[in-house]
Amino acid sequence: MSQFFVNSSAAPIPPTILETLTANDGSVGTAVANNINVLGNNTANNGFATYTNNAGAGVFHVNSYGPYKWIVNPIPGVGTHTTIAGALASASSGDAIFITPGTYTENLVPTVPVSLIASAQGVDNGLNQQTVIVGNISHTIAGQLSFNNIHFRTNGNYIYSMTGVNPCLGTFENCFFDMNNFSAIFVANTSASSSVNLFSCKDNINSSGSILFNCSFTSNIGGNLNIYDHDGYNSAFSNVPSVMVAGVLIMDACRFYHPITVGVSASCHLDDIEIDTTLNISSIATCLTISCNSAVADYCSFYSLTASAINITSTGILELNQGIVDSTNVSAITGVGQIRLSDISFTNTSSLVNTTTQIPNIVFNDAVEVVRPTSYPYTVIAQDAVISVDTSGAAPTITLPASPAQGQKHTVKDRSANAAASNITVSGGGHNIVGTTSAATQVISLNGAAVTYVFDQTLWLAC
Repeated sequence: MSQFFVNSSAAPIPPTILETLTANDGSVGTAVANNINVLGNNTANNGFATYTNNAGAGVFHVNSYGPYKWIVNPIPGVGTHTTIAGALASASSGDAIFITPGTYTENLVPTVPVSLIASAQGVDNGLNQQTVIVGNISHTIAGQLSFNNIHFRTNGNYIYSMTGVNPCLGTFENCFFDMNNFSAIFVANTSASSSVNLFSCKDNINSSGSILFNCSFTSNIGGNLNIYDHDGYNSAFSNVPSVMVAGVLIMDACRFYHPITVGVSASCHLDDIEIDTTLNISSIATCLTISCNSAVADYCSFYSLTASAINITSTGILELNQGIVDSTNVSAITGVGQIRLSDISFTNTSSLVNTTTQIPNIVFNDAVEVVRPTSYPYTVIAQDAVISVDTSGAAPTITLPASPAQGQKHTVKDRSANAAASNITVSGGGHNIVGTTSAATQVISLNGAAVTYVFDQTLWLAC
């Protein structure tokens, strides 16, 4: 509520003079003797600027100390406007518009950079926020549109659309995106200086096929989607991925229950992200699909059950550091692209990395992955640190990787202590093995023996 200071300059009006009563809606009320009455908030004085009444002797000044120039309230006269669109039409560049609690079904097209602000009451539970905007916000003008403490709800279109060629900045803080019949954020903007920022927001996908974002900026170095401290829910069990077609996707401290795809013209850096697509048990989806050649995921967790947790396409390169991969699929990580790995924990039944190219980051096998082949010959894959070989039957053959990285190492161990009778033949996979001699193969014939093979760029060194 605005506070008013009444200042009488010159000679004061005696209290016996009958003044006109003016209500907040501008109507004239019944005058009361012995009262001094001044205008309240109404269209005439906008409620938020100095208003002068009774010019001449006994001038009264009504001053508003409210922090906002424009206030939207559906009750006429309580605010400066009854609609958000009306306040936008009156606003100048840089103005702040306060929106009182209520539901406003409006499609908004701002013509100048402004801020839309609501009360923070209720924002801890996004489903019960008090200020709700149902409709689309179209952002084509240069400059920033910012939104605070608002519950957005779809109305057959995106909640926020950034299009055109101007450098645009859209900032959402402590907002909620309710996707009940469409998706939330759409970007098709060609300015390399544009970006969309989400700070401490929440979302809920409650219609099948809806997604949080579909963004196409200029390139993998121009235009950013920055998402920080975000909590996304998925009550519709939709497994359609949010898509970064082009631009830079940066996410930090976020939790999602729907998949994400990063396109060939984009790049991304994910830090402390959890993606869990297991909510819809009938249609499990891959958590993260990478098609760009510049993607980094640090301290991230991916839960996919029967689907591969991560898929890397032919153009994709992903650096995955110190994360958790939880999958029961034959291939926990798959694709025909390239992955660079370090310190990954496989917390379910699958630990197979089945991408075309696998490169260790610094030290690949410190977290030892032990494989027990069920049939022979067995071809070693990059993450196999120890190959536990059964020599209780026919003589087994182990083939080392054909395209190892320098420093890559694998240990072959006779777990049956029967290698003297059932020799283990180790093949270099096209590279010679150097032990006491250099040859394409090496035979392990000592019971219980373990031999570690380290690749030195051209040869396997038997240590």
